[in-house]
Amino acid sequence: MRSVVATAFAAGLLAAQEAPTKSQSQSARSPLEITPPTAEWYDEALLDKAVAALVKRAEHHSGLQFDRLPRVRIANSQSWLAVVKRIQPKARDHKLAATLLLGLYQPGDGVLLSPVAGTALLEFERDPERRRMAFGRTVLVHELVHALQEQYFGLVTRRLAAKEFARKWVLKAMSEGHAYHVEACFAGADLQLADHARRMDRMHLRNRRNHYVQGRRFVANFLAMHGREKLHAALRHGPPTLAEFGRIANRKISAKSDCSK
Repeated sequence: MRSVVATAFAAGLLAAQEAPTKSQSQSARSPLEITPPTAEWYDEALLDKAVAALVKRAEHHSGLQFDRLPRVRIANSQSWLAVVKRIQPKARDHKLAATLLLGLYQPGDGVLLSPVAGTALLEFERDPERRRMAFGRTVLVHELVHALQEQYFGLVTRRLAAKEFARKWVLKAMSEGHAYHVEACFAGADLQLADHARRMDRMHLRNRRNHYVQGRRFVANFLAMHGREKLHAALRHGPPTLAEFGRIANRKISAKSDCSK
């Protein structure tokens, strides 16, 4: 397993080197235009209800509390595709990228959900027995954690502003790994999806999002070693060097890495 993780780590670094980070960060700084869905399933009051409930879960599992709530919007298909073209201008297939990207947090824009994630979120809110729709809630919790990271640590802004490759990659991995860890804790404790992280690890690796997997391993191991308070300090004052990050991320995830830390 160690060799597999190390291979994934190296592949993630290669993918990050190939990524168009400068153009992405530039486009991410300008406001994004979002048109809400007009479909029958869309219900703004129901969205507000879901957001209010999931804000509390994101706060609980992260140990952070909002000073101000972010705006949460669901995009229709056309505006979501336009968002993807703005933030991933060099993607080979923008329609595929729009399918793979389910949610997004941008400073100044708040939390944005794709039509697929938005549909799932509201359908599960209407009928919790529709277990296949639970992923909409995990997507929203993940993006709410990014909003908390920005309020407490300025982490998203620091990640977008970073120029040096290794620093930018580690900040990205820490940001996504922390949000992914909280997402997995929420999925297991609140939705009884015990295999959520295992399934999502496979998906992220398949789609070359290795920084999610490595980041979650870093956060889980750091929590087991040092606790939540020091993790928050690392998110605020980090990143560690690439070598330090790798040493922690490549450890076997400890049984102590539970979600109560």
